[in-house]
Amino acid sequence: MSSAPTAFDQLVLTITETCNLRCSYCYVPRDRSRSMDDDVSDPALAWFLDQARGLPRVSVVFIGGEPLLEPARIRRIAAMARRLASPGQQVAFTATTNGTVVDDAVLAVIRDLDLKLAVSHDGETGQAERPFVTGAASLPALARTLPRLRAAGDAVQLARLTVTPASVTGLAENVRSLLRSGFQRVVY
Repeated sequence: MSSAPTAFDQLVLTITETCNLRCSYCYVPRDRSRSMDDDVSDPALAWFLDQARGLPRVSVVFIGGEPLLEPARIRRIAAMARRLASPGQQVAFTATTNGTVVDDAVLAVIRDLDLKLAVSHDGETGQAERPFVTGAASLPALARTLPRLRAAGDAVQLARLTVTPASVTGLAENVRSLLRSGFQRVVY
C-alpha cells in the first residue's frame, strides 16, 4: 500500500553567502560572496507554494552567510510568497542571523514581515571563533544590537549556539550566559 506524499511546509533559502563575520567553523567558503539570483529563488518559491496548497501554515527560512545583509531581497521574496500563497494560508518568515547587522532597513523588514530570528550567538566564552572580517571581536557589536532587535517585537526567538572542540568546555557557562542575557531558548 502506498501512501500519499507528504507536503513540505518549510522552504529554506540560502539567499547570500556574503557575511560580515569570519567564524572559524563556518561551512561557507570565505572567498565566496554570491547572492541567490531571482531566477533561482522565484521558481523554488513558486514550486514550494504550489505543492503546499491546502496547508494552513508554511514557512520560508532565510539563511546565509548573513541573510540580514539582504533586506530588500528578503522583502521581495516575502511579498512574492504572500502573493502566491493559497487563500487563507499563513506564511511565516524566519532568518538565522549573527545579529550584528541591524540598521533601519533591517528593523523595518523585521517589523513589516513579523520576521522571527534565530540569533547565532556562542555565549561569552565562545566568541573567539566569531571575529568580524577585520579581526575585531563581534561580541561587543552583538551586545549593542540585541536590544534593538528585541525592541522590534518578539523577533528574537532563540539563540543558536555552535559547539566546537575549542568551546565545548565552556558549554554550560555559555548556555547560562545566554539565558541570563534574555534568550528563552538555546539550541546547539
